[in-house]
Amino acid sequence: MKNRKVVGVLLLVVAVVWSIVIWRIAGALGDQKDMDAVNGYRPLPAVTVFDSIRVDYPDPFLKSELQVNSGKQSAIRPSAFFVPDMPLHTADPPSFLFRGRLRRGKRAYVLLESDGRREIVGVGDVIDGFRIVKSAGDSAVFVKGNQRYVLKK
Repeated sequence: MKNRKVVGVLLLVVAVVWSIVIWRIAGALGDQKDMDAVNGYRPLPAVTVFDSIRVDYPDPFLKSELQVNSGKQSAIRPSAFFVPDMPLHTADPPSFLFRGRLRRGKRAYVLLESDGRREIVGVGDVIDGFRIVKSAGDSAVFVKGNQRYVLKK
């Protein structure tokens, strides 16, 4: 019995949607005669070529009128162009090398090499002004200021 109720509801929804569509089309066609008189519309000759279609009819689902391009374009002042701001200072890339990734429980560590010596630094710590954001399998992401660096093995 549930299937019959669902089918009945779906048929009702389909009937309502199609009635709205037909109502909008009929309303647009009824208003077309009034709009023709206001806009000074002249009917075009019938298309006799069998493989063409006329597309000069109004869209019944378009609420507002589209503006027709007049072909005239306003001149743009040279001062109105957008020039992106250049960064004042870009940080130098890290002087250390990424050598590996370690885990102890849920805490992640990064193995770094700088000047021949190796250090183990935790994710989130800061070294030489670079904060370690995350470490993946073969890479680590560092941030200094707003600059991001990805070091790979």
